[in-house]
Amino acid sequence: MKLKSIFPIIAIILLIAGLVTIVPVDSQAANATFGATLSYPGTVYSLEYFHLNVTETPGYSNYSATVYAAAQNVTNMKPITADQKVSAKNGTFEFSLIAPSYAPQTMYVYIQESAEYKGVQVQHSQEIQIKVVSPIVFHAQLSDSLPVPIYNLTVLFYLDGQQVGSKFVSSLTPNDTVMVNLTLPSNLVSQGTHTLEITVSNASVFIDSSKQSYTTTFYYGTPPNYNWIYYVSIGAAVFMAFLFFVATRRKKGMGYVPKWKRAKKK
Repeated sequence: MKLKSIFPIIAIILLIAGLVTIVPVDSQAANATFGATLSYPGTVYSLEYFHLNVTETPGYSNYSATVYAAAQNVTNMKPITADQKVSAKNGTFEFSLIAPSYAPQTMYVYIQESAEYKGVQVQHSQEIQIKVVSPIVFHAQLSDSLPVPIYNLTVLFYLDGQQVGSKFVSSLTPNDTVMVNLTLPSNLVSQGTHTLEITVSNASVFIDSSKQSYTTTFYYGTPPNYNWIYYVSIGAAVFMAFLFFVATRRKKGMGYVPKWKRAKKK
């Protein structure tokens, strides 16, 4: 009888042990497959407003994501403190950030993701770096050549033949001007001479009070210093003069007859 009563107890102990061993296995498997993909710009300009998108692995519940941002100089940077978002079923989050006003420098962003799998919490973390550079701003002044308003305008910006941005203007009234600005990170423009072309979708709209399309050439960066050519040319001229002087002295020396030789000849 005693042995019969022991068997149920042993069975219960084995069942509990099995449950205990199952939970860590599920937890480890969940941790091994849980993660997140990120979408963000690699380079931004100072004070740029941009987004970081976090997409966590599907099949979990009670999702959360927390973003921590840091930089050497955090002036006007956002967020300064931790920014957390939670969702019971969806692991897709969008965070809004503002780059610091100081450039150039690097912005460091740490992302902590978490979720639950069968009641077990799983976590994943990653760190990204975003370059902060100075901005370049292109301007276009639009004016209406008609006596009636013009609506829904698209302004296109082309740099060296490649479109780099566009701006939408909802309306433009007669005898009025609108300034359209396009800001780009400075790393997109290399040092040297470039061509900027600005076009507008309506032929009745003037750019800089002249025409529908405007093209200009500009130099970005520090212009090269060609003063060294001037100094080299002066040095070459002095050297040539020295060679001429030496050659002349040699010719005079070759034709010179000592006084005692001239006296002997007589």
